[in-house]
Amino acid sequence: MNAPELAIRPMSVDDAESLARLDYAVSKRPWTAAMFIDELNQGAAALVLTDADERLCGFGVARPLFDEWHVMSVGVAPQLRRQGWGARLMAELIEIARSQEGAAMLLEVRDANHAARALYEKLGFAVIGVRKGYYPDKHNPEDAIVMRLDLELSS
Repeated sequence: MNAPELAIRPMSVDDAESLARLDYAVSKRPWTAAMFIDELNQGAAALVLTDADERLCGFGVARPLFDEWHVMSVGVAPQLRRQGWGARLMAELIEIARSQEGAAMLLEVRDANHAARALYEKLGFAVIGVRKGYYPDKHNPEDAIVMRLDLELSS
C-alpha cells in the first residue's frame, strides 16, 4: 500500500469548518470553527495537513506569549496516525517558534495519552509538572502532564 501524498501548509479562515469536523473525530474536547478562527486572529502559528485533493487530515496550533510558545492543539486523522505526521506538524511549529526567537515551547497532554507523550518526549520535551483535573469530565476528570521544550538548547 502506498503512503498518501500529504502536505503541510498554513491554516486559513476558510479551513475552520472542516477543521472543526476533523477535530470532532480526533479529540475528546473538540474545538469549534470559531475557536480555530480566534487562534488565527490572535496571531497563532496554525498549520494544516492536507491530502492531494486538499482534504484536511491534520492540524497544529501554537501561540506565542512573550518568549514562550504554547501548543494549543494538534490532531491527525485516525487513519494517518503513527505515520509520523504529528511529529512533522510539531517540528514545523517548533521551527516557527525558533524563527521568532522563542525560548521555550510548552504543552499539556492527557496523562493517559501515552502515544502523544512518547512523541513529545522523542521531540525533546520534558515533563515539568502536573495539572490535576485539567481536562474536565463529569465523572472522571483527567490530569494533564505539562511538558516543556527549551528551544535555545534543542535542535
